[in-house]
Amino acid sequence: MSLTNLIESVSDWQNKTPEQLHATLSDASILVEDRSLYTWAGVALVAGDAGASALCAKLLEFGKLWAVHQLGGAGLDLANEEIQQQLYLLDSLGVPGMAALAQHVRHYVSPLQQAGIEATLADVALAHRKRILENAAVDRLQAYRESLSAWDGSGEEPVL
Repeated sequence: MSLTNLIESVSDWQNKTPEQLHATLSDASILVEDRSLYTWAGVALVAGDAGASALCAKLLEFGKLWAVHQLGGAGLDLANEEIQQQLYLLDSLGVPGMAALAQHVRHYVSPLQQAGIEATLADVALAHRKRILENAAVDRLQAYRESLSAWDGSGEEPVL
């Protein structure tokens, strides 16, 4: 997706200032969830060995043997709301890497980030202005075509 397409995806984009468009496109408003089933290997990749080991110890301490087995088997959907709450609770209890793990599987990105575009305010302003000018040119061409189509050869010839 191009920057112009991204700008046009904003509601009422024609009537917004470049600053408003840039703010909208830069706002982390799109939820990204990784619904993969995470095993201990996946947890260790994000939280490190110390984080995975500490998580295992805390789960055993809290009597969550089912979660230990699930992480050692088919895996757990760590983006699940309840599991997210537990990961943040574990982080508050000092289990290393749990906030990073929670944010790795469930976080917000901006429309620009989602599209893989880096754009400054100047970039947005230029793309916005070019699109406005292009639309005006298309409108003029359409009006000319309609005048030309209606022209019967008498009177003044339509002008673009």
